[in-house]
Amino acid sequence: MKFLNQYYKNTPKLKFLAQAAILTFISDVINICYINMYFLPEKITGNYIFNLYSNLGIDPRQFNASYIMELRQVLINSMALVFCGFLAYHILVYFQLSKDKKWAKKYVSGYAFTGAILTVIELPVLIQEHIGWAFAMLITTVIYVFSFMGLRFFKRAK
Repeated sequence: MKFLNQYYKNTPKLKFLAQAAILTFISDVINICYINMYFLPEKITGNYIFNLYSNLGIDPRQFNASYIMELRQVLINSMALVFCGFLAYHILVYFQLSKDKKWAKKYVSGYAFTGAILTVIELPVLIQEHIGWAFAMLITTVIYVFSFMGLRFFKRAK
């Protein structure tokens, strides 16, 4: 952590805020790629849809298998669209962060903190299932820690 503190001391605040905004945006893009390319297709399966209908008391066998697969794709696409909206909102937040807006600093600080924790929790499973995505998530964790620690440093430096 001494390395990071030294880096923050030698970096002007607005330069750090711009770096944090860009890096955290890159982290969001990595996470959305992970969610859209790996997580959603792995978790939302035909069996998942089948079980959903069963839990609702509907006999899923009454539906054609192609309908179940089309519904699966609709769910995946809908969730992907939600995450793209999330990314669009974060573009605004990161722009405001780079302009040193208090609300954006609070938002990104909380987001980076929780993002780092959740990613660390996800890592052991990912290491076993897909080492490439585990490495990508490790990068996002480093970015979140960099942003969180820097925002905390500059808040204390006031």
